[in-house]
Amino acid sequence: YGRLNVRRVLSELWSARDLRPGTRRFLAATLAAFTGMGLFSIPLPLLLAQQFHLPSSTVFLSFAVQNVAVVIAYPFAARRIRSAGSRRAQMGAFAARLTFFVAAALYLAVTPRVPPLGLVWAVLAGVGFTWSYIQLTGLALISRLARPESRGLAIGLYNGVAGIGWILAGVWSGYLAERVGYDATFAAAAVCLLAAIGILRWVPEPPASEGVTPRAASAASDEAPGT
Repeated sequence: YGRLNVRRVLSELWSARDLRPGTRRFLAATLAAFTGMGLFSIPLPLLLAQQFHLPSSTVFLSFAVQNVAVVIAYPFAARRIRSAGSRRAQMGAFAARLTFFVAAALYLAVTPRVPPLGLVWAVLAGVGFTWSYIQLTGLALISRLARPESRGLAIGLYNGVAGIGWILAGVWSGYLAERVGYDATFAAAAVCLLAAIGILRWVPEPPASEGVTPRAASAASDEAPGT
């Protein structure tokens, strides 16, 4: 892992002339998406431990369920990308996560009751399952959208923008959770994902022949924050 230099990422993003308009739009969607995903995932352990009063062993097991779902989903994600294209596959994954985020926000807003553990695990499994789609499609899209001569820069910007989104989410999630509540934090996560989906609608679907394989995308996108 390299040190994230936010100033350099922003400088390269605005000054680079070799980036296609579609590349910049995709990076904007990436910023919104990773901010939204961070707003949900970063405060989640505290929600489980402090508000749901789950023991640390159960919290650990809950995230183990999520990671198992990530692994199980990879072959399904690869097939979906080949059949539907990277952009549509990513939009579908974001839409699924949007459903989970809205449902979680509404549940916390309307009732103080602790949900059944099976329901918590189902949501975490769904979040983990969608991460495989997001991880595989992210690098494939940025690689295909960028010109060959600027592909390395575009991949670096993708990982940098994702990291910035995660940093923003860390600050905002703590503020919202403390001042308003976890329901507001999850609602903000849903708004960010909705914005990401809206931006992605204006990103062109790149030719499959210009991209990378799902296996290469998985290996290279490990530098991006998740899940």
